[in-house]
Amino acid sequence: MAAVPAPPEPLTDDERRLLAQGRHEALAHALALSGRHAAAGWVLEQIWEFAGACEHYARAGRPLDALRAAIELGRPDVLDRIIAVFSAADADTRQQAAAMLQRKGRHADAARIFALGDHDPEARAGALVRAGDRLGAARVLAEADRVREALALLEPLPERHGPTLQLAAELSWELGDAEAAVRRAQAAIRAGGADRAALSRLLARGLGGPSATTSRLRSSCRAAARPPRAPRCRRASSSAPRCPPASPARPTRASTASPSPRSRSTSSSPSFKKAAPATPRSRTRSRRSTAGPSPPPP
Repeated sequence: MAAVPAPPEPLTDDERRLLAQGRHEALAHALALSGRHAAAGWVLEQIWEFAGACEHYARAGRPLDALRAAIELGRPDVLDRIIAVFSAADADTRQQAAAMLQRKGRHADAARIFALGDHDPEARAGALVRAGDRLGAARVLAEADRVREALALLEPLPERHGPTLQLAAELSWELGDAEAAVRRAQAAIRAGGADRAALSRLLARGLGGPSATTSRLRSSCRAAARPPRAPRCRRASSSAPRCPPASPARPTRASTASPSPRSRSTSSSPSFKKAAPATPRSRTRSRRSTAGPSPPPP
C-alpha cells in the first residue's frame, strides 16, 4: 500500500486524542457529520477502510484521493464510478490521474482517463498498447485520422482474428490500396467474428473498379468460390482384382451360316470354294423342277 499522505486539514487536540485511542470510525463519523468529508476519508484510510474513504473523498470533491483509495480497494465497480468523476475534472487533474494509474500498472484504466478529455490520442493509444489491446489502440489512432500509424500498429496481422483483419482491410481502403483491402476483407470473412455486411460492402467497392488489378481480384474470387474438382481415380493396385479383358464378339448364326448353292454359283469372289458336283438324286430333283409339274397317274 502507498504511504498515506498528510491529513488534508489539521485536526484538533480532541480529534488527535480519539485517533490515538484507535477510535477511527467514531472520529470519521463525527467529522462527516460536521461536513468535513476529506478529513473523514483520511481517518478511514489509516485503518485501510478504503470503501468508506473513497466515498468521503468523492463527496469532498477530491477525485485524486478517491482514485487512490479505489485502486487500493480493488473493486471494479467502485473504480468505474470514480473514473467517471473525472469527466468533470480539468485536463491537469486527468493527467495526474492517468499517471497514477500507469504507476500502478493499470494501463487500460489510464486509457479510459485519456478518453474523457482532449488528450493526445497517441498517449491513449500507448496506454492501450501497454495494456495489451493493440486493436483498441489502432482504433484510437484511426479515429484521429492517423490511418497509416494505425495500420502499422496492427502488423504483423494475425491469421485468425476477424476484427483485426477487418480493421486492416478498412485502413487499407482508406490508404487507397484496394488489392490489400479486398484480400484482407476475404481473410476476415474466413476467420469469422467480424461484421460480414460491412466487409461485403467493402468487397463490392473493391471489386467494382475497371482496373486490371480489380479484374485479377474478381478472377481470384471466382476461383476461390468455385467448388473443388473431384480427385482423379488412381490406377488400381496390383493386389486389387482386375476385370477380365473383354472377349471379342461372337459371330451371329446368320454370319456363320454357309451360303446357299445359288449364291455360291453366282458369286465371283475368289474367297468362296468351288461347289461340289450334284448327286444323281439332286439332278433328278432339278430336272423335275425345270420341267414343270408332273401329270397325274392314269
